[in-house]
Amino acid sequence: MAEKTSEDRRQSEFVNTRQAARLLGITPRSLHGLRERGRISGYRKPRRKGDGGGKKWWFYKRDDVYNLLADSDYVSYRNRQAARLKGARRWILETEPEW
Repeated sequence: MAEKTSEDRRQSEFVNTRQAARLLGITPRSLHGLRERGRISGYRKPRRKGDGGGKKWWFYKRDDVYNLLADSDYVSYRNRQAARLKGARRWILETEPEW
């Protein structure tokens, strides 16, 4: 079986957690939270006997990621959260005591 090239991976139907999070502009943990709340569907390869222990990786359909990015409710919420965090950081920097 031939090795997959990077072009094959870019054209793949699925992306891994890190790639999906990067496309969405969030952390992998935030992406898992979206999956747990049902905002995006995640997929795992079924476990087989010879797979051994450890956690299985999550994959996401590339179209689902792009559909979430096109959802105006999701994008506006994400932008509000980012603005709130930016304001909190500014407040912390302004009120930080000088030692």
